[in-house]
Amino acid sequence: MAQRIVGLDIGTSAIRAVELTVNPGSPPTMETFGQVGLPVGTVVDGEIRDRSGVARAIRRLWSEGGFSEKKVNIGIAGLRAITREIDMPDLPLGELNEAVKFQADEVIPFPIEQTAISSKVIARYNNAEGNETLRVLVAAAHRDLVDSVVATAQEAGLNPVGVDLNTAALVRALHDPSFTGGPEAIVSVGAGLTLVVVHDAGVLQFVRTIDIAGESITKSLASALDLPLPDAEALKRRLGEPGPADTRALHAVEQSVDDLAGEIRNSIRFFSSLPGRSPVARVLVTGAAARTVGFLAKLQSELEIPIQPASPLSMVDISRLSLAPEEAAAINPTLAVPVGLALPDPEGQAFNLIPPEIARAVEEKRIRQLLILAAAVVIVVLVVLSVLKVLDVNSAKSQVTTIANQNSYIQNVEIPKYNKAVQLQNQVKAEEANFAPTVANEVDWLVVFNQLGQYTRPNATMASLSLTSTPPTAASSATPATKPAPGPGGVPAPSDILGQVTASTITVPTYPDVTTWGISMANSPVLLNVLPTSALTNSNGTVTFSAAMEIGGDAHSQRLSLFNQVVP
Repeated sequence: MAQRIVGLDIGTSAIRAVELTVNPGSPPTMETFGQVGLPVGTVVDGEIRDRSGVARAIRRLWSEGGFSEKKVNIGIAGLRAITREIDMPDLPLGELNEAVKFQADEVIPFPIEQTAISSKVIARYNNAEGNETLRVLVAAAHRDLVDSVVATAQEAGLNPVGVDLNTAALVRALHDPSFTGGPEAIVSVGAGLTLVVVHDAGVLQFVRTIDIAGESITKSLASALDLPLPDAEALKRRLGEPGPADTRALHAVEQSVDDLAGEIRNSIRFFSSLPGRSPVARVLVTGAAARTVGFLAKLQSELEIPIQPASPLSMVDISRLSLAPEEAAAINPTLAVPVGLALPDPEGQAFNLIPPEIARAVEEKRIRQLLILAAAVVIVVLVVLSVLKVLDVNSAKSQVTTIANQNSYIQNVEIPKYNKAVQLQNQVKAEEANFAPTVANEVDWLVVFNQLGQYTRPNATMASLSLTSTPPTAASSATPATKPAPGPGGVPAPSDILGQVTASTITVPTYPDVTTWGISMANSPVLLNVLPTSALTNSNGTVTFSAAMEIGGDAHSQRLSLFNQVVP
C-alpha cells in the first residue's frame, strides 16, 4: 500500500523537506520539496537556539512548498547525536532497547537518564565461547537535542512520528545496492557540520562529526579580507566562477579546505585501521558547501580512492516535479538528508529516538481521532437512514398525487391536443421536403475561408479571390457527370464538387515555394484538385502565380440538419 512520508532536515543555514510517495516494488516518487533559509545563529552545531524562529520557518516552508502531509520524520546531527557498536547476548528484538540501556553507559558519554536511545541488530555471530551474539548499532542523542526538535515541529503544527540520525538518513538516500566494491564513505559538507559516514552494503559502520564546514570557510574568508559574513559568503560562492579572483580570498579558502580535507582523510583512515574493517572503496560527496572551490580536488589529492559527487535525486522518481537539468543540479547536493529521512529503512529497523511519552501521546491522539471519526460516521449513517426513510414516505405520497393529476391532465388537455399536433407535424414535414433540396448542396463559405487560411504557407500571400458555387458534380479526376441533388436527408459525398475557388495573384519568395504551397493546400480535406498556374518572376525576385481549386463535399452547409430533425 502506498504511503506518503515527509523528511524534515533542520540544518544550520536552512530548513529542507521532501515529501515522497513510497510504493513497494517501485522507486519512491518525490511529490514536492522545498527549503527556507535561517538567520545566522538560529541553529548552531545541530542544536536549535531560536525555537520560535524555526517554527515560523517550518510553517512558511509548508505553506510555500505545498506539502500535504503533516506527519514527519525529523533528522538530528551534532556532537550530542552519536552511534556506537556493542555486542550483546542473543535476545528477542522487542527487549533490545531496554537491554541496551544497561550496557550503553559504558560507551555513551551522556547520562542514561538524559539520553534517547534506539538500536538495531547489524550482525549475528558466535563469540569465542561459541555463544550466539548480537552486534548492535546504538543511536544515542541527548534528550535536550531530541526534545527541542520535536517541540519545534509540534509548535509549527506538524506531527513528529520519528526522530532519526542524519548520518543514517545519508546512507538510506545514497546507498546503491549495485555497488559491491566494499565499504563506502559518504561525506556531507553542510553549513555548520561535516558528517563522515562509512557503511558496507547499507549497514552503518562508522560515523564522525567534524565542526569544520561551510560557515568555517566563510568566517576564515571574512577574517582574511575584513568583510561582513554575508559579503564573505557571496564572495565564496563566486570564487569558482570564470575570471580573475582575489588571491587573498583564494588563499584563505584554501587553508580552511586543507584543514577540512585533512580531517576527512584522517577519519577514513581511522576507520580502515579498525580491527575487522576493510579499506574504504570509494567516497561520495554531498552537501551545499561541498561545492566550495578547490574542495573536491584537495580531497582527491588527500585520498587514493575514487571520489564522486553523490546524487540523491537519481534514487527517486522526480518526473512529477518537471525540473530542468540545471535546477536538479542546483538542489541535488542539498537533498540527501531529507530524502533519506523520508525513505523507509530497507530492513524495517530505522532508528527512532522520539521520546516514549511523545510516541504514546501521538498514538493516543491517533486513536482518539479514529474514534471521533468512527463516531461521526455512525451518526452520519443514522441521520442519512432516517432522512431516507422520511423521504421514501413523502415520495410515495407525492407519486400518488402526481399520478392522479397526470391522469386528469391527459383526459382533459393532452388528448384534445393530439389530433392538432398530428396535423401540425404533417405540415412541417411537407415544408421540410420543399426546403431540404435547396440547402443540401449549399456551401459553408466560412469553412472554405478557414481552410484557405489554415493551409496557406506563412510565406505566401493570396489576393483577388473568386469563389463560386456550382451544382454538385463528381470529382474532376473522374468522368464529369452532373448528379441529381440529394433528396431530404441527403448529404454530398466528400469527393463531390460544390464550387470553385480561383486566386489570380499568389506571391511567394521563390519558385520551389510554388510547389510547397501546392502541396500544403492539397492537404486540405475540403480544397480538391489544387492547380497552380502561370508563375512569373517579379523584379524583386519574388514569384507570382495563379491557382484554381475545387470545393469538396465536406464544405457543405450544416443547415440541412435543421430540416432533418425528427418532429416530435
